Amino acid sequence: MRSSTAAAGILVAALCLVSAALLFVPLLSHSGLAPGNDTALHVGNVVEAAHLLEHRWPPWDWLPDIAGGRGGPNYLFYGSAGFVLPGWLVKLGLSPVDGLRVLVAVGLLAGGISAFLWCSAFGGALGGATGALLFLHGPYFLSLAYSRGSYPEFLASALYPLVFFCTWRWVVQHKWSGLLGGTIAFAFIVAVHTLSLILLTPFVLGFGGLAGAAAGAPLGRSAVRATVLVAVGALLAAPYLAAPLLEVHKVAIAEQFTTSELYQASGVPWYCLLNSVPLHDHPASYALPGRAHLLAWSSAAVVLLAGIGCGSRRFLTLHVVFCGLALLLVVDATARLSGTLLPPMRYLQFPFRFLGIFNVFCASSFAAAWFTRQGRPPVPGQVLAAAVSVALPFLTLGTIPAQAGLRYSTATREGIRGSLTTLDHEDKYLPRGSRRPTAPAPEILLQVGEAGTFTPLATALNDYRYLVETRDAATAVFHQFAFDGWQATLEGKPLLLRRQKDTGLCVLDIPEGRHQVRIFFADTSLRRFSKALSLVTWSCLGLVAAWVCARRRRSRCDHLGTNATARTHDPSASLRLRGSAMR
Repeated sequence: MRSSTAAAGILVAALCLVSAALLFVPLLSHSGLAPGNDTALHVGNVVEAAHLLEHRWPPWDWLPDIAGGRGGPNYLFYGSAGFVLPGWLVKLGLSPVDGLRVLVAVGLLAGGISAFLWCSAFGGALGGATGALLFLHGPYFLSLAYSRGSYPEFLASALYPLVFFCTWRWVVQHKWSGLLGGTIAFAFIVAVHTLSLILLTPFVLGFGGLAGAAAGAPLGRSAVRATVLVAVGALLAAPYLAAPLLEVHKVAIAEQFTTSELYQASGVPWYCLLNSVPLHDHPASYALPGRAHLLAWSSAAVVLLAGIGCGSRRFLTLHVVFCGLALLLVVDATARLSGTLLPPMRYLQFPFRFLGIFNVFCASSFAAAWFTRQGRPPVPGQVLAAAVSVALPFLTLGTIPAQAGLRYSTATREGIRGSLTTLDHEDKYLPRGSRRPTAPAPEILLQVGEAGTFTPLATALNDYRYLVETRDAATAVFHQFAFDGWQATLEGKPLLLRRQKDTGLCVLDIPEGRHQVRIFFADTSLRRFSKALSLVTWSCLGLVAAWVCARRRRSRCDHLGTNATARTHDPSASLRLRGSAMR
């Protein structure tokens, strides 16, 4: 009997692995990337990341030497962290397309591991494997990589379960490893996809506080613990948050949110939630949670209401309620209401991003309802896991569009310069009040006009030197947008750099004569402060990690010393300890 149960367990584990491995098929069967609008943008970002890595490490903030010379730092959506891996691969000889394909594979692996850890906390190994499959097969999660081409958000979403798992360990189990792992994971997510700060923060705080209360701790103390995790994670990622939080009013994205109806009401109709539209045939349909996921959540709710589960009722209630709340924020009517009552919610662009949170709690709801850490009768649990692993590929793989094998114009820096794609296809990062350029910047960015001549002397990353000779005082135009940080010197002395009214480009007045002019991008006081804050926080976190390791080592030594003393006074103690270890 025991051998047959073990064989069944091995078979179920094999089915789960095969079901997860099938998600790599689109990467292996096609040589291209997702047909979504964001793909060309991120191909260019990878090229720029590879260029940045030639000059400095790490690129903490997105430097504005992009978009055909005119700049356009990402103030809101993406930090540079998500492009570091494919950027390094491009430096090693891979194409930008293949670099992003590797990033997708890494995201799938990371998502499976983090979802397994999260779900196994409530459903054991079998529940963890089944919940991880639900998470990986979530249509929204897959669409980020295979339909929309939103690769940074895909990588960030893959780590959402890890943040909740670490929050659980820190708040409920009081494990310092939960605080350390949770803050680092939270910081990395924000450094990859800044909008995840809005998505994750309320759910992490809410779940952490209520989960601690459900475990018997005071609600206030649990809420403080969850707040500490989020706050430390945000401080670690301070260089990626400084501009989105404090400088976003300087770019045109704020104008879009006040004028465009699209950003005020862009939820998902109910019929899309039922999967009645294929994933790739409707603009909103790549936000579908999927019929299998709605069924999984509904079955968890039935188990909760019927009282037939054998896990913790209080924790199961939390998972089911948070899953439903995330789904409610996606629907059209609620999305319109939340955008009206809470204007910052508009910065999400599309409320269906909350389906990333739905995916996390749908998986854990199912694991907590149908499996348990203490163990259920093996056969029903194994049958359920096997059914899920067989059904999910049939429901999801057919909705993934073919990965288009295109030659992207943004796959080279010259192509970026000609296409202006990395300026963003929605003009969100233009300086406020500026118009989009209709042609690439000139190859030599400084233009003096007919009154003078100039010769480039040296060019580094965002650092340009020219020898300028003019017959009369002249106004020169430097073809980079006048974002904070651009500075100019004349013969080593500061030179006023202004902004051209209509174009938003840098303008400087050069006196007559022969001069050396340097134009460079430097840190502002805000960026220097954010980097210093991040370094201090990382240093403090390192000290906490060292203290935790030292305490564990001391505790282990004390435990071994106690056992040795017991064996000295009682020779039979060693035999009992050995027998206990074997059991």
